[in-house]
Amino acid sequence: LNLEITKPIKKKLKTNYFTVINKEKLNIDNTFLLELQSEKNFNFKSGDLLNILPKENNYTRQYSIGKIGEDLLLSVKKHDQGFCSSYLSKLNIGDSLNANFESNSNFHFPKKAHSVILISNGTGIAPFLGMINENNNQIPLYLFWGGRTNESLKIYEKYINRAISKNNLSHFYKALSKENKKEYVQDVLIENKDQVCETIKNNGVIMICGSLSMQHDVLDVLEEISSKNLNQSLSEFENNGQLLLDCY
Repeated sequence: LNLEITKPIKKKLKTNYFTVINKEKLNIDNTFLLELQSEKNFNFKSGDLLNILPKENNYTRQYSIGKIGEDLLLSVKKHDQGFCSSYLSKLNIGDSLNANFESNSNFHFPKKAHSVILISNGTGIAPFLGMINENNNQIPLYLFWGGRTNESLKIYEKYINRAISKNNLSHFYKALSKENKKEYVQDVLIENKDQVCETIKNNGVIMICGSLSMQHDVLDVLEEISSKNLNQSLSEFENNGQLLLDCY
């Protein structure tokens, strides 16, 4: 058996400059928020991807983005060995970075849906913070988020509270794995299975963003809820475009 080892082809990425206009400090989970402003007017939506090219590195890193006004919102987990996350954590307000947009049209907010459930954990909340801000038609919208502690949640609270006060967000459900109750997001979904069933039954949409392990657990729970309460497989609703995924 002869194997030919080839080096990966490095594509030259056409990038634009983005300026840091706001940055939250690292929280207890080494997570932070980064708000960016583009030097050009681009047509993008929450759920699209930003390909970031760190200095002194030829490989890009993708982040799912939220759109706040005309600005971009990233939620970043800093990893000790993470080249890009470490690079982003060292940026200050006024600094610039090179990046470009990548459309992710299969994960845009469904504005004509009867209702929408957003499910995320950790930094997967970023595109949803943009979506709840954009829900100007005030479609019934429910956000489920899983994190470690109340401290983990604090960097996102102002976006969530503002959306609730504007009636852009109908309800926020949190699951905290390191607090007294020790819940995960799938546990909170089971507690609110009636809301899940109502959304699916009435042609609503469920969107999931976050870690792949969370996605697997959530899909198992949604399958169980759908089978037991609606006598239908979750795959039927997925084929109808009622289940949208963007996990990593």
